[in-house]
Amino acid sequence: MNADFAYPTTRGERPERYEESRQFEAALFRAVVADPVVQRAFSDVVQLMEPFDLINSPDIRQRIEAHSLAQNA
Repeated sequence: MNADFAYPTTRGERPERYEESRQFEAALFRAVVADPVVQRAFSDVVQLMEPFDLINSPDIRQRIEAHSLAQNA
């Protein structure tokens, strides 16, 4: 993800599904702060102890979505 593309004046071609990726990243970080299970999974991925696919596992995705829905309620 290239955060520079969040600014409308940034030149270049935005990646496919860029806005969707930004929304998921924001939801992920909200969940990392609020949910110790997501925090542990994220930490393990960042420290290369687990593959990135762990973030996309059904349990972790469900937890991320739950925190995202709570934020929007």
